[in-house]
Amino acid sequence: MKKLFISADLEGVSGVSSWEETRYGGQGYDEACRQMTREVAAACYAAQELGYAVLVKDGHEDAATSILPVFPGALCCTAAGRTNLPP
Repeated sequence: MKKLFISADLEGVSGVSSWEETRYGGQGYDEACRQMTREVAAACYAAQELGYAVLVKDGHEDAATSILPVFPGALCCTAAGRTNLPP
């Protein structure tokens, strides 16, 4: 089986143009998190369509950008320890 590891971070998200948008509670932070979720979801869906097993890691600060619940079929892990990895 083909495997893909995706490490996502707010500083690489399209439309994020200031440090303020990457800081929890900062102006534009919530929208930046939503955009990161959309971008990672698109990559996950495309990879799964091509037959890849996908593992997603939220690589931003404390990994609290809330991207985990939107990737059906993808395994997710974060630096904060939240995961849907199998036991």
